Amino acid sequence: IGRGRPAFHPSILLGVLLYGATRRVFTSRKLEEMTFSDLGARYITGNRHPDHTTLHKFRISNPEALAAVFAQVVLLCSAAGLLDLENVALDGVVINADASKYSSVKLTELEAKYNKAKARAQALIEKMAACDEIDYKQLAEEVKDAKSKEERLKEALEFLQEHNIPVPRDPSEKTDAADGDVLEKNEQGGSEGDAVRAARQALQMSQAQLAKTVGISRQRVCGWESGRYSISALFRVRLRKILDLSEELLPDLPEKIITEKHPSCIILSDFEAYWIYRPHLGYRIGYVALAAVDAKNQIILDTRLLKKNAECASFIPCLESIKQRLGSWPKIATADTGFFSHDNVRFAEEHKIDLYTPPRPQADDTKISPETQKMRDKLALPACRATYNTRSSTVEPVFGNIESNLGFRRFTCNGHARTSCEWVIMATVHNLLKLAAHATSAKLNEALGLF
Repeated sequence: IGRGRPAFHPSILLGVLLYGATRRVFTSRKLEEMTFSDLGARYITGNRHPDHTTLHKFRISNPEALAAVFAQVVLLCSAAGLLDLENVALDGVVINADASKYSSVKLTELEAKYNKAKARAQALIEKMAACDEIDYKQLAEEVKDAKSKEERLKEALEFLQEHNIPVPRDPSEKTDAADGDVLEKNEQGGSEGDAVRAARQALQMSQAQLAKTVGISRQRVCGWESGRYSISALFRVRLRKILDLSEELLPDLPEKIITEKHPSCIILSDFEAYWIYRPHLGYRIGYVALAAVDAKNQIILDTRLLKKNAECASFIPCLESIKQRLGSWPKIATADTGFFSHDNVRFAEEHKIDLYTPPRPQADDTKISPETQKMRDKLALPACRATYNTRSSTVEPVFGNIESNLGFRRFTCNGHARTSCEWVIMATVHNLLKLAAHATSAKLNEALGLF
């Protein structure tokens, strides 16, 4: 015979999570408090009070059920006439992780920090064995903190080994905020930088003037000339034209296919979170949340949380999920530069989707692919450009509603799987609020009879 109080029905726990999100309450402890103080929450729970542990475990242990609820809400929106799939916009937004920047450790220093923490914990244990009773309690707390730090660093090392994340050899390796390329020390001893400096001085140009002409910062030019940073392929072409340099002095870089950029540091409070750079916002620790939004009533059709900033690779799975869920492909799809790739363009052409996504700038205009040139010519037309401009007015208000109106700017859980559950809940709440705004429509009343 089991003991304890009767279990809560899943619909009650789900109702508390969804209702709490509409009231800007996200943490499990505050949700528990809300079941005592909020009349709506007390109505949902039947004047019962689920424990915060129960709410937390339900949220993180049912990803498939939460995704199914989101899918049912999308179908309900479709039955209510809120969707038409005429124009679907895709974009991503950075949501802060539940992590502190002070818990970030460079991969090159991780093992050394672990050995140092292990040695300190062992030294404190030996010191505690020889101390008197007065100092014993204080040392016991220090040993507890030291062992906790040692175990966390050990878990970080095991995480790197489990996911085959390599440790950079050079501690000075950095990630550039402008183009995202990995900056490494120039292996040629600064010979290319010397050529740039000599050509600049021959034209009587200062570093600031050259930086303004190329469209970069003066610090970047200084880094090139000192040999600290390598020159990316795009800027090599520009520098040859501006400084009249030959290809022998500044040759083209060999083509590289970068499948995934490994991090140069790890966040101890959330191993799967990573540093993300956004213009005007700087670097933030978080995840990229992707959403596909219908332009008619700004309903989220599909959503997912990316482990890495890989929006391009999520384009095809996102559209396939919409087709599987609603039975048809979108007629028009708009997305920003991060979603452009030859595979995505071909996929859209095969399924007769009118795609609008600007390609990335290329270093050499003579090596432009047919897909890139075709998309550039397409977006040069005023009518097509106007269609593409509808993207920002379709998907950005959705992110604004979730972040500003609902107040969800930071995850409350750690790890990709748990934070994905939180984001699905927020997407579901957004769609439910759209349904509530159309509650007086006859189509919605008919749709409610289908479920």
